[in-house]
Amino acid sequence: MTTSGSGRSSVNLAGRLASGELAERTGLTTGATTRLIDRLERAGHVRRTADPADRRRVLVEPVPKLDVDTIVGPARQRLGELFQQYRPEELAVLFDYFDRAADPLLTATREVRAQRRSPEAAGYRSSGCRLRTVSSPDGDVEVAEWADSGVDGGGGVG
Repeated sequence: MTTSGSGRSSVNLAGRLASGELAERTGLTTGATTRLIDRLERAGHVRRTADPADRRRVLVEPVPKLDVDTIVGPARQRLGELFQQYRPEELAVLFDYFDRAADPLLTATREVRAQRRSPEAAGYRSSGCRLRTVSSPDGDVEVAEWADSGVDGGGGVG
């Protein structure tokens, strides 16, 4: 399913979501979620509304009479055709995998997001040194940059 399809389905099934909740359900960053909501809103699938409990918070809700079958019907049809090619015992393995994979994939997405927000994930070390990869004719090389010009880190590249 496409990102837009996943976003539409999430909003339609929940009825109303904060953008952060939609980001979590789709595994997108907050910036990508904003762009997703913009696309869905332009296409007439969702609308933004103020949260009645907190007017600073924006909620996303489906436009009334959103027909889920129209949206996911073609995908269901094609997946049904694909699944007909498998024996029942193969389908059992596939569906077992789908059931088990959803939570680990969501957990991994959350971990990657948390790492991207931390200074260490940006390549900074506690010494004030940031490593970056530079391409050269001889191959990629890690180069140290000091976050504070007064810090020598005592170790140079590293």
